[in-house]
Order: sequence, then C-alpha cells, then structure tokens
Amino acid sequence: MPSKRFKNMTDDEVWARWQERINRIRQELHHVFNTRQKFHLVHKMFEANDALKATGGDVYRWLFYMWARDAIIAVRRELDPDSNTVSLGCLLDEIADRPHVVTRKRFLGPSGKHSEFMLEILNNNFDELRVIKGATADEDFIDPANVRRDREDLDIACRAVRDYANRMVAHRTPIEEIKLTYGELNAAIDALEPVFIKYYAIIDGGGLMGLEPSIQYDWTEPFQIPWVVPQGGSALAQRR
Repeated sequence: MPSKRFKNMTDDEVWARWQERINRIRQELHHVFNTRQKFHLVHKMFEANDALKATGGDVYRWLFYMWARDAIIAVRRELDPDSNTVSLGCLLDEIADRPHVVTRKRFLGPSGKHSEFMLEILNNNFDELRVIKGATADEDFIDPANVRRDREDLDIACRAVRDYANRMVAHRTPIEEIKLTYGELNAAIDALEPVFIKYYAIIDGGGLMGLEPSIQYDWTEPFQIPWVVPQGGSALAQRR
C-alpha cells in the first residue's frame, strides 16, 4: 500500500521519484544477473575439471550457497511490498495507485525531442501498453489493471523463492526445511527481467535488451594461478 506521503506528492514529484528509483533498481538487478552469470561459469569450471570435482566439493558448496543466498534475498527485495522500501514491487504498486502520472505526454518526453518517425513508433508503443483515453491524446494514461496484473504475475512467478527467503534466510522459523530448486531460483530471476525492462522503458525512456551486463575483462584470470603459495615456516606449508 503506497504511503500517505506518496499520495500527497504532486504528479511531477512522483514522476521524478520513479525515474530515480527505476535506475536504483536497475543497478541492483545488473548485479543479480552479473553474479549469476559468474556463478554459472564457475559451475562449468567444476564440470569440465575432473580433478576439481574430485577435491573441490566443499569449495563448490561454499561458493554455491554464497551466491544462492544473495540471489534469494535479491528476489525477495524486489517483491517487497513495504512502502518505505525501494523495490520493483513497490514501484508497480505506486504506478497502479497513481496511473494518471504515466501519461502519453510524459512517455514521449519534451516536445521536439523526437523525429516524426520516432514519435509514431513511440505512440504505437504507448498504445500497446493498454491505455485509458484522456480528454486529449496527451492525457492518455496507463491502465492500472494491466500494472496490477504484471505485479500479480511477478508475485506468482517468484512465490517459491520469496517463501523460502522469508522462512529460511531472512528469518529463522520453526520449519526445519523447505525445498527450493536451482531451477526455481533461476526462473524467479528470469521473471524479473521482462517486467523491469517494460517499466524501465516507460519511466526512463531507455531501451534495454537484457539485464545481464557484458563482462569487459577476463574475470576468470585469478582462477588460472595457484591460490595457495607455501611460505617457509608457516603452518600451511608444514601441512602441505
């Protein structure tokens, strides 16, 4: 439920708030997709290296649980309905509560910003969002029912991860075990992407092909050198 302070904000203040928050959420989701990409590559390293698989089980589990717990909490954070938090879920709740803020005029941006060709494309894109007609075309606004449906669909897609996070990670409950599969976690992360990209385009005006950033350097280089370097007299060297 949006806060009382939010409801008292002007439309321009709300729009600025959403623009700032959608970009904060974007940075977080880039991290989520980046760390998943890196863990998948680590998984492939273990699968391709028989010696590593034979001796590195404990290390693999350590890396897996660190990544998985971080990813689980990240999914939970984006579903958080608390109006005092910044999350994708809260953003959708606010849009559904104040749909008149997302007008065609705001979606298109300042007059003269786009060519006639681009304006036609953007107008068509806005119409495809399922809009409610205003007094003029500029005042057409996004249909809140569609926003609520996106929110509900996201909650359903991520329910298993959210429940696991609430009962087994964020809090310690009497329940000793809840099963969550690797596939369910990946599916929940994947479910965040199309919803975010849709509303990022609406609010920020930018287009994203995906949330997984391209790694511009060889981040696996540290794995190609020995990590344990024996030093004379050390307990580690003596054990080895």
